[in-house]
Amino acid sequence: MPKNYELISQSICEFRFDTDEKTFNALVVITFKINGDISEIPVKFGKSLEFVKIVHRTQVGEDGGFFYSENASNDAYSYDESSEILSVKFDDLNTRTANAVSMEITIRGKIGNQQTGGPIYIDDDGVLIVDLKNDTHQVFPYLDTVETKFGLTVMVEEGRKFECDGEEPTTYYDDDNIIAYTPIIENNFGLNTLKFKVHPKQ
Repeated sequence: MPKNYELISQSICEFRFDTDEKTFNALVVITFKINGDISEIPVKFGKSLEFVKIVHRTQVGEDGGFFYSENASNDAYSYDESSEILSVKFDDLNTRTANAVSMEITIRGKIGNQQTGGPIYIDDDGVLIVDLKNDTHQVFPYLDTVETKFGLTVMVEEGRKFECDGEEPTTYYDDDNIIAYTPIIENNFGLNTLKFKVHPKQ
């Protein structure tokens, strides 16, 4: 059976972390076209992640403007721990007249240590290592496949060295002197190809 949606883009707009508390949080934005009626969207969502909130936004017009936004209520989604699928309902939205639908998912997670390993941990030298080649969904939820082109922005305190598989990132500062690193990526970039490190503050 063909899918009733077509994935357009997935972006991790803000990945922030606290190496003292050993926690991280992220804002994930998933945008897709609607092909006919749609009831729910299946998002791969690791059982180690903590769900914070979902915002639905229905997109219209060539300018990409949004005409609808809401925090999803508790009955607008369900989670199956065995399959690690977060099902987000869209049957209550007027998607028939929309060019596309976008949803924002805010998540929190825990950072391991070198002994526990995993896709995100702090090594014995205090370096944060994020290796998404395995168990990607335990760090970032995604729709369809992790090989799909992603966008990623990592927020880092000034004074910390950022490395990303040898790629030179673009950078900018926000008002709190946090540096946003956006790795330069190829068109066929998949999130599961990425490994980056953030060193302790010098």
